[in-house]
Amino acid sequence: MAKVAFTVDNGLVPGHTDADLGHSTAQFRDVHLSRDAHIDADVNVGGDVVVASGGDVTVGGTSVGGGSGGVDAATSIAYSIALG
Repeated sequence: MAKVAFTVDNGLVPGHTDADLGHSTAQFRDVHLSRDAHIDADVNVGGDVVVASGGDVTVGGTSVGGGSGGVDAATSIAYSIALG
């Protein structure tokens, strides 16, 4: 299949609530966002989660990053266990 670039001029709006972006056999490689991502379901991560320096990490309404861009090892392990 040939690679073809595409543009979205007026936003990307699904026509119904069960629209997917990508497919399990045809996944996007990278996602670059410059604003917030609001996710109303589970987030499954198959790799590392990296928070840039100065970024905040909030879990369940509790700030665990303190603006330092990360958490200590014990907190990281605890959250990894709790989140599966």
